[in-house]
Amino acid sequence: MKSIRPPRPLLSVLSVLLSILVFAAVTPASEPYEKLYPLFPDLPGWEADAPQGMSMSANGQKATTASRTYQAEGKSFTVTVLKGYGTGAVAGAYQDVQLETDEVSVTSGEMRGFRIFQTWQKKENSGNLLVSLAGENTDEILNFDYTGMSRDEAMPLIDRFDWKAIAQTTRELP
Repeated sequence: MKSIRPPRPLLSVLSVLLSILVFAAVTPASEPYEKLYPLFPDLPGWEADAPQGMSMSANGQKATTASRTYQAEGKSFTVTVLKGYGTGAVAGAYQDVQLETDEVSVTSGEMRGFRIFQTWQKKENSGNLLVSLAGENTDEILNFDYTGMSRDEAMPLIDRFDWKAIAQTTRELP
């Protein structure tokens, strides 16, 4: 009696498929940045892109980022969360700054229990609010960029985001 053996190419394909299935079974269902997506609400009167994100690691360092951009009537508003190396940009938030010129307004201080650093380019009618989510030596920041609107117009949009929930979720990311 002769034994029946599948051809080698078929065995190779089956082996690869089995490896993929095993890998898929132990791989998390979602990426860390996807945990931030539910914290980017729809804004009434604004069209929003789908949230985007990425996680990376190099030389033992990890970084995660997630963002969402909103548009309405020639205005743009983007919220971004960053965790990991390279987020030392909030250092300026730990010194109280008040600068006002004809072209720019720069302030830092405390808002909602978090340290912030805020700029507004008056002539371009655009600005940025940087929020330190985890303290002075933070590697976790929340950033709001806006164009085509003043600081006063941007604040109601910024107020629609739950900074504490974002900080908590960011802290829980790997």
